[in-house]
Amino acid sequence: MRTDVRRHVISGLISISILAVGVAGYCLLVYKPKPPEYEPLKREPPLVKTIPLERHEGSLDILTDGSVVPFREISTSAEVEGRIVYKADECDAGNFVTKGTVDKKHILLQIDPSDYEFEIQRLTIQLSEASASIEELEVEISNTGKLIALSNEDLALQKRELARMLNLAAGVITASDLDRSRQLELAARNALAVLKNQEHLQKTRRNRVAAGHRLVETRLEKAELDLDRTKVTAPADGVIVSDLVEVGDYVQKGTPLFILEDTSAVEVKCSLQMDELYWLWRSQSRQGSASRQAASPYEIPQTPVTVIYELPQSRIRYGWSGRLSRFDGIGLDEKTRTAPCRVIVDDPLDVFLVDDPLGLTASDNSGGPVIGPPALVRGMYVGVKIHVATDGEFVRIPERWVRPGKALWVARNDQLRVIRPLRLIELVDVTTTQGDTTRVWIADAAASNLLPDDAVIVTPLTAVTDKMRIQVENTP
Repeated sequence: MRTDVRRHVISGLISISILAVGVAGYCLLVYKPKPPEYEPLKREPPLVKTIPLERHEGSLDILTDGSVVPFREISTSAEVEGRIVYKADECDAGNFVTKGTVDKKHILLQIDPSDYEFEIQRLTIQLSEASASIEELEVEISNTGKLIALSNEDLALQKRELARMLNLAAGVITASDLDRSRQLELAARNALAVLKNQEHLQKTRRNRVAAGHRLVETRLEKAELDLDRTKVTAPADGVIVSDLVEVGDYVQKGTPLFILEDTSAVEVKCSLQMDELYWLWRSQSRQGSASRQAASPYEIPQTPVTVIYELPQSRIRYGWSGRLSRFDGIGLDEKTRTAPCRVIVDDPLDVFLVDDPLGLTASDNSGGPVIGPPALVRGMYVGVKIHVATDGEFVRIPERWVRPGKALWVARNDQLRVIRPLRLIELVDVTTTQGDTTRVWIADAAASNLLPDDAVIVTPLTAVTDKMRIQVENTP
């Protein structure tokens, strides 16, 4: 009995001991000593360097591509019919011809003039006959006028004689004498009426013959014009791009003879996006309301342009001065959603050197001729640089300081401000005062929320946030 009691007591003590050890271990595990108190470190704002924003002076250049097309193509056709009896060597395709007249003997084609020369001779004879008929009628009219004057005198005499007969008393003259006097007066009046009718008829015949004379003159002028048209000359300075007839061919009126490309000017077809047109409209709006009212809503602002052609291998670039002339049609292209435009180069021979990176050709400064294409011709694939006037509203931002996402760090009131997105217009190469070339972005200051006194932060930083405190290093 005592052994059982003792065993139970010992088991209870062991359980209590295990429980006490567990409670003590738990207390040790959950106990955390109070950390020592310390003062946080004060971080100074980072020291940064800045550079001021530069205003962009001059024009804003809009770059696009284009292809050269003819200013105009003239299809010269035969104005009279006949057989080709002469063709000049210059009338072959590919030759340059100058505008000429028959007097200068710049004849490219000759149509047989025999029929037209015979017609001129025939009409000349008819004109002479009509002139002779007019002279003959003038003589007849003059003679009739003289006879009318004599008839008037005879009528006056007969009237006076009849008046004397009537004044004589009855019984002095017989009734037969009185009737005879009246008959003579009536005959004189009738002769005068006949002469006047004859004169009127002669004048009418003269007017008819004069009208026929004028008609013959008109036909003669037409025949002389047709004779001149047998000699075909160039209607303008240009290049024959297609000759369609040869000597011996019989041509009808309206038959095409050759096609001439006018080289006095050329055009460049290009396309502009709507945001590029925006800068043109914006430039036009600064010129005042008068200019806006003068221009049609469907016209593009006249803007100076430089057309640039680059040789593929040598990378030499040549330029021509032109102007943005008009829209090529109306509306946008359905495929590209761009506005087709036309650029006119008034002098395709006035070429100048734009860039010669390898120094292979003479430049304008050397005094020698520019070695390159003598003219801007059709088919050239060219670059188009449109010079839009500005008014100090754009700034230059070095390319390397433009952050990802078109962002820029600027310093304002000892704070770093993150400006995004920038309205970047054009990436150009500029020459610094030290003579180095650097690439800068031209940006719209107002659209990019840039202020005139903003300075760009050029110091690299980590963990940048907007409106963080900074220290701007004072530049000496």
